[in-house]
Amino acid sequence: MSAGKRSFVSTIVYMCIGGGIIFAAVFFGVRAGLAVRTSGVLGIDPNNLTNNTQLVIGQKLPEIQVFSNTTPERPLHELYQNTNTVVAFLMPGCGPCAELLTRWRLKQLSKKAEGYQVILVAATSADLNDISEITELGGEFPIYMCDFVSLNMATGIETFPTIFGIKRDGSIVFISSGYNQYIENDFFRETFDR
Repeated sequence: MSAGKRSFVSTIVYMCIGGGIIFAAVFFGVRAGLAVRTSGVLGIDPNNLTNNTQLVIGQKLPEIQVFSNTTPERPLHELYQNTNTVVAFLMPGCGPCAELLTRWRLKQLSKKAEGYQVILVAATSADLNDISEITELGGEFPIYMCDFVSLNMATGIETFPTIFGIKRDGSIVFISSGYNQYIENDFFRETFDR
């Protein structure tokens, strides 16, 4: 093999090795960055969560009527007056909603909820009114229902699950649209303590 070809082959080998090292460094750096805790939570800023609603942090949740199999219709805000509350809006038959409830159950969220309560609200309609899966997976939490169309008109929610953090004064402190595995105990406590 001539010196020119060896030099070319050596250059290609070194470039591949260098590229592999750079890829590994970036890959592990990103992974480490995701796992670094800042203030006890995985660096999650409530202002940077996905929000597919027409609501913003700081405002109050609009009037939403909820009911259960055992209670008549009443305003949702009556359930969280003077209490830090996580309200998870779910849809019957929603895979990400089932995944969220399964994760919360595995993490024993209801047993660790200190300083806040969790309320599940199933957005139902004439076609989607079987909440048995939500009841089964979220059985430890109070479960209510609301009309999907009314919910959508009041909040603009189109993505499920959508989770709201509501402070004692009724103001929204975080909104998370879609499944996010990091929205749980540590995040709730830290966000409500701000």
